[in-house]
Amino acid sequence: MTPITFHNRFGWLHEASGSTGVLLCGAQGYEQLCAQKAWRLLGDRIAQSGFPVLRFDYGGAGDSLGSDRDPDRLDDWLASTRMAIAELKERTGVDRVILLGLRLGASLAAQVASEDGDVAGLALLAPVASGRAYVRELSVLVKMQAQAVTRPADVPEEPGLEVQGFWLSPQTQESLRAVDLTKLQKAPAPKVLLVAPDEHTSAESVASHLEGLGCEVQRAPFVQYAQFIAEPTFSRLPEEAIASVTQWLETHFADGANTAPAPVIAEEDVITGAHFIEEPISFGPGRALFGMLCMPKAPAPGAPTLVYVNAGANPHIGWARMTVDNARAFAAMGVSSFRMDVAGLGDSAPIPGRKSQIMYSLETIEDVKAALDLLAARGYCNFHMVGLCSGAHLAFHTAVADTRIQGLVMANLQKFIWQDGYSLEIAVRSTYRSNTFYKGQALRAETWRRLLRGEIDVLGIARAVSQRLLRLVMARGEALAGALNIGPPNDVTKVKRGFRAVSGRGGRFLLVYSSTDGGLDEIAQYMGAGGKQVEALPGSRFAIIEGGDHNLTPRWARDAMLGHMRDFLLPSA
Repeated sequence: MTPITFHNRFGWLHEASGSTGVLLCGAQGYEQLCAQKAWRLLGDRIAQSGFPVLRFDYGGAGDSLGSDRDPDRLDDWLASTRMAIAELKERTGVDRVILLGLRLGASLAAQVASEDGDVAGLALLAPVASGRAYVRELSVLVKMQAQAVTRPADVPEEPGLEVQGFWLSPQTQESLRAVDLTKLQKAPAPKVLLVAPDEHTSAESVASHLEGLGCEVQRAPFVQYAQFIAEPTFSRLPEEAIASVTQWLETHFADGANTAPAPVIAEEDVITGAHFIEEPISFGPGRALFGMLCMPKAPAPGAPTLVYVNAGANPHIGWARMTVDNARAFAAMGVSSFRMDVAGLGDSAPIPGRKSQIMYSLETIEDVKAALDLLAARGYCNFHMVGLCSGAHLAFHTAVADTRIQGLVMANLQKFIWQDGYSLEIAVRSTYRSNTFYKGQALRAETWRRLLRGEIDVLGIARAVSQRLLRLVMARGEALAGALNIGPPNDVTKVKRGFRAVSGRGGRFLLVYSSTDGGLDEIAQYMGAGGKQVEALPGSRFAIIEGGDHNLTPRWARDAMLGHMRDFLLPSA
């Protein structure tokens, strides 16, 4: 698997010897974020069957150049697909190309194949049959998400849809409404595989229309769809759907070996923006780890080097692509950065022998050290790690273990100490807001109305609040025991010593929390309410983002995070 770029789009080439290539056309926005890890594994499986595979990021998505706020998004996505087809042919020399698309990516693949007429086969995974219905579905999702955040009064409301942080302008929505697979004028490919969940009743209409155009359509169920398009931490590989795809490919398109030369991998495979150049790098043992080095065209003297790590199971682009946006914004300020995937997440391969639970695993410290080795060998220094949630946990423990880390930016940290007996699924799925938030809500009439309607998890909230209060009492006892040097080192003592050790060598901390995040109770246990003991450390800061959710999903929350980081990292700017 080799990272490549083309026309400032980013992609991965899964090498194989066959003369028929497969292009993976991913979904858009949040759906692709959920599917990203499984998408990589799908590319591996297909390549193992002998088909060279290219998966890619559309313009304005993933690691490709551009933004979801750029105009003409649908036209760009279609153009990106056509560019990727040409790139797959040029890089591998394949004779035939199969398009395999997921959700909206399936619709884009079908439209390109129908208009261009040069596709041997088309595999559609849970395709968006009607763009109009798709926009309605996203609109409902946005209304549901709005309950998790409170927009500050000074932040104007924009026309458009922000779906889990991914933006759809009114123009993009209007373009999407015109998408309709039952109105294709020409057969997109001689052979079509349609893999759809039973609840997608429109899939049969698509199949019938394609058969009417002369396509040979094979149907297969997508029984694991809900587990696949799920929050990245819990997304699961849809084994049955993948088996249907690989069997279809092997039955209809298996052929002899490709006689073309080996794939062409250019040293100048980079992404070039107005203020930066980005270089994809495979590194670490066996070059199994991956990261994207973002180099400013005008480096600022003495600026830190940022190292971004995964939050939960999100890939290196970050939730709502915020890591990409953040890194490129800092590049415009002259700051270099490296956004990386630890082993087993995103585009980094798992390391044999490690625990299956990657989040909160201290084994991943070794992956960060490998990144620091790479960057140091290139002359970078003054490393500052940036992490959200479990990424903040990794940042803290890496800084304690490696003296090269000179600063930490930690957002919405939920756990300083992760015990082996903890359940990741319970910890993530049962994340509640801060005790202070619930105290305030108890005084509101609307809260009692929701309670009577059964919309509030009273028992869960009560359990979370009582557990936090118990931990707070225990933490104060542990702090006293540590101060009196009574008994072995406890969790509170370990955390306080970690802060002091990093600070003692000149390290600095920026802790940022959403105003109602449950992590506020965690920091209170170890470093005082409002992180007052953190702020007492030289050069350190504690900041609150009013109204934001745990993932900093809204654009205004991510902008606030960027502002806090800028003030902390570049105070004289």
